[in-house]
Amino acid sequence: MPEDRVIAEYLVRNDEYGGWSFNRSPCPLLKNDRCSCYGHRPHDCASYPHLQKDHFVSRLSNTVANCSVCPVVYVVFERLKKATTDTME
Repeated sequence: MPEDRVIAEYLVRNDEYGGWSFNRSPCPLLKNDRCSCYGHRPHDCASYPHLQKDHFVSRLSNTVANCSVCPVVYVVFERLKKATTDTME
C-alpha cells in the first residue's frame, strides 16, 4: 500500500508528540490479533509500546490508555505502581 494511502486511511497528525498516530485503537492493521504488515512495519510499530523512549512521564496519559490494548504496557505499568507504592511505605 502506498504511503500516502496509509496516511489517509489510518493516521492522524499528533502535534503533541510530533509525527503520526493511528486514528483508532487498537491498531487498524491488526487482523485476527496479528500485524498484517509485520515484515514491513514502521520503526515506531516495532518499538511499541515505546516504554524505552525519553519523556515517559510526560506520555503517561497515552501509556495508561495503552494498558487496555497492550499486555506489555499493562504489566510494566502495574510494576511501576507497585514499585512506587513500595517506596512510599
